Amino acid sequence: MSTYDVVITAFNQGDDVREAVDSVFAQTIEPREVIVVDDGSTDDASLCVLQALSREPYVRVIAQPNA
Repeated sequence: MSTYDVVITAFNQGDDVREAVDSVFAQTIEPREVIVVDDGSTDDASLCVLQALSREPYVRVIAQPNA
């Protein structure tokens, strides 16, 4: 069985990024890791979702200033 990683980019997309991560884990083959790169989100919804995601196994959140 093969494994794969997923990278998701986000900027002020709290609901959408949660939905994207859930979709990845709903696939037939689970990923080895999901990396969410936050591009300097400023909305409270995104920050709350990203904090929750960072506590989940197999999910890594990388925060960077908006580029």
